Amino acid sequence: ETVTDLAITAGELTYANEDASNANVNLISADADNSITAGTDGALFVDVAAEETVTDVTDLNTATDTNLIGTYNNEEGDPFAINETVTTLSDNGDGTATYTNELNVPVTVGIVGPQGPAGEDGVDGATPTITTTTIEVDQSFIAKATVTGDSNQPNTILTLASVREDAGWGITGNTVTLSDTDPIDYVQINAMAYMMGDQAEGIIRIAPVLELLKNDTVVAISSTGYQRRGSGHETSSNTIAYVDHNPETGDIYSLRAQQGALEDNVLMINLGHFDLVAVKKVSVIQTVVTSSAVGGDTGASPTLMENQNINVNNFADRNSFTLSFNPGNDNAGSSFEILIEDRPYANLPANLTASSNQGPIAFTVTSEHNGDGTFNHLITALAPLPSNNDVVTFRGDEPSPEGTKFGGACSCVSFFTN
Repeated sequence: ETVTDLAITAGELTYANEDASNANVNLISADADNSITAGTDGALFVDVAAEETVTDVTDLNTATDTNLIGTYNNEEGDPFAINETVTTLSDNGDGTATYTNELNVPVTVGIVGPQGPAGEDGVDGATPTITTTTIEVDQSFIAKATVTGDSNQPNTILTLASVREDAGWGITGNTVTLSDTDPIDYVQINAMAYMMGDQAEGIIRIAPVLELLKNDTVVAISSTGYQRRGSGHETSSNTIAYVDHNPETGDIYSLRAQQGALEDNVLMINLGHFDLVAVKKVSVIQTVVTSSAVGGDTGASPTLMENQNINVNNFADRNSFTLSFNPGNDNAGSSFEILIEDRPYANLPANLTASSNQGPIAFTVTSEHNGDGTFNHLITALAPLPSNNDVVTFRGDEPSPEGTKFGGACSCVSFFTN
């Protein structure tokens, strides 16, 4: 039998066949940078000692604003940064957006399409609605005096002692003079005097009378009667209620006592009063501020301190609007606010007015929505509370929608003063 042989020598595979005609096979590539070589035993191995190729990374990012996202370390341990470019997209708030690219170049584009027709403006909850109207209200001013005097003669003009003189009146001696130069609608006059005779028993006579004079002319007289001159019947009370519908600047008013039919006795005047109230129309600019702030807003929040000593006398918001109260003497001259809470109407009447016996009171109104279908209304007076505990009254038409109160007290009304 022929003997064949297979061997490897210096990386070359040899095979001796039966007739010794085989060619050897070189197992090592002749290509450059080949790391495979033949060992001392002729077999193949990778020469780790051979020189390894060193790699690197070239940063082609030329942007000035970048973020580091990684680091590559090559075969020799050299680090190479890997950066990403920073871009931004901003809404300009005007229907455009700006994109800043990798080279920090801004590009602005439109982001809002064609607009449809505008709808009706809604209530913004912050900007108030201010309504200003000029209205006429009654302004009154008062003269008040006590009456004294004694005489045994008829036609006695009674002596007056001033208690109150508002601007437009003058009280001197035994006369009251109207000095206001504006047109006066009317003067309401009330007078009273106790007339006392002597204590003689059994005398019966016509009671004394009280006369009202305007510019020395009698315009009103008290009722007459009979006065018994006896124990417990020595005094008569005489009263006059009169309205002068034609007053003029410079008019002089006075009171005169007439004794009536009596014997020789002295007529004494005691505990009398003489009250005159002049009324004229004045124009007032009324400002109403309405804020439809929704619950949580402070559109109708008082700024003064709550005063629980003031109570509403009468509050009505059905059929008509009325709010009246006595401020009290201790609060005279104080600034004031009135808070009306939880009412079904968004606004107080447009023709709402306020006044006392001392004249009209200007004010503003701020209204806010509570978020539950009810509203609060804050009235802020622009004039102080009157003196003499004069009643303050607000009047106007029925609110819309109508309220629930026909009159009387209401816990929905609070007062605030300084």
